[in-house]
Amino acid sequence: MKVFNSGILAVVPDSTPAATSPDLLMVCIIAFVAVMCILSILSILIQLITRIFPALETDPGPAMTQAIHQAVSQTIPGARIVQIKPIPQKK
Repeated sequence: MKVFNSGILAVVPDSTPAATSPDLLMVCIIAFVAVMCILSILSILIQLITRIFPALETDPGPAMTQAIHQAVSQTIPGARIVQIKPIPQKK
């Protein structure tokens, strides 16, 4: 206990290193659990959003076909596109 000049009596604990420094392992575990909880919540939200608003299945039009032809001819000169079909998505 310490008595200050103004007459206030205060209880000040001893400042030992063990009392003031947090356990590093415990801090790491708590941080890991917190991050995993946040990531789990975000993954659930993403799943809900993708189920509520599914991707629209559209047939690639002539503009998309022309864009694919231009991209392939710029990347691989002289290449010939035989068939364009969408990649099947997992459901």
